[in-house]
Amino acid sequence: MFKGYKFRLLPNQPQIQKLNQAVGNARFVFNHFLEMKMKTYQETGISISHNDISALLTQMKKDSNYSWLKETPATSLIGSLQNLDAAYRNFFIHNKGFPKFKSKRGKQNFYLSALDLKNSWQNHQCLWINPENSKDVQVKLGTLGWFKLNLHREMPESGKIKCAHISKEANGEWYIAFRTELQEAYPETIPVEKAIENSIGIDFGLKTFLTLSNGEQIYSPKHYQTSEKKLAKLQRSLSKKTKGSNNSLKTKQKLVNLHRKIANQREDYLRKLAYQLASRFDLITIENLNIQGMSSNHRLAKSVMTSGWAKFVTFLREKCREFGKHLIWTGRWFASSRIIYDTGEYRSNMTLKCRTLTDCHGNQIDRDVNAAKNINYWGQHFITTGELLATKDYLALYS
Repeated sequence: MFKGYKFRLLPNQPQIQKLNQAVGNARFVFNHFLEMKMKTYQETGISISHNDISALLTQMKKDSNYSWLKETPATSLIGSLQNLDAAYRNFFIHNKGFPKFKSKRGKQNFYLSALDLKNSWQNHQCLWINPENSKDVQVKLGTLGWFKLNLHREMPESGKIKCAHISKEANGEWYIAFRTELQEAYPETIPVEKAIENSIGIDFGLKTFLTLSNGEQIYSPKHYQTSEKKLAKLQRSLSKKTKGSNNSLKTKQKLVNLHRKIANQREDYLRKLAYQLASRFDLITIENLNIQGMSSNHRLAKSVMTSGWAKFVTFLREKCREFGKHLIWTGRWFASSRIIYDTGEYRSNMTLKCRTLTDCHGNQIDRDVNAAKNINYWGQHFITTGELLATKDYLALYS
């Protein structure tokens, strides 16, 4: 079983310079070889392979003009080349965008391998805890040296570190995230027959964050909207300050801290909600939403982007795997909201303003609850038969 553990680093000023140097070196390597690959392809029509680039990096480090590359762990530079190779593969295989040059104002991070961090917590090869003060903890980041660490929760002694991700947040704080391999295996998945008996369908919404097929509705605290006035006030204040002045930097820091607080509040809520749902139900079926497409609607964009749907699904997937539960996505074009669950009637002329549905018998049902019931039934059918039902196939089940 793999698990991640994230802690805050507490570097002093010289150590901050080392971390910034490592970030800069990793960014330089990525940009340098991206430019080289682009130029080579334009001139010769041939793309340089990952192995060739790795050999060129080794030669570059021997050049006195690039001696500063030796000041950071070699694996962090190799990690940049691996990221570049992955970006090209995503472009050609998965139809993602062409790799872009990394900006100094973009994400500040770099990777370290198990070679830099050793591979076991049990003998504390990379972690030192003061026997007289358990809060005095340090971690060794390869050639960068020892750094103070806020070990706010215990680590499993048998866990083996596979790699680490060091990152700098917008508020200036540094964090390290370990990817560890635990001896425990993931639990066996609950049998299908038992899972169907305790299944739930989930419909996402903006007004109501989640609507469950049992009629339960879960409302989001809307952390962003709660702090929106305070954000606007700080942004207006920042716009009136002289750029680069002390007052400008102070206001900017307040703005960054508030954004960070909102993000932390949202993540905490979504993690707890995902844990609760994965604990309660054995089979969970959710919508396969086109979040990118929905966010292109200027009337819905802010609500969609601040809702945290994608992050919630990530957390829910992690918890379902950890608990041995089933998580299923419906087909992208399954019209769960347009089909009346009890009768199988199809409403082709529905708008977002229509919040209740009336069947041929005069019975009314909430639109979101109805959609969640259809989603739940879709998931039960899929896990039993393996069939990906389109809307017309789903309607055929009623005939």
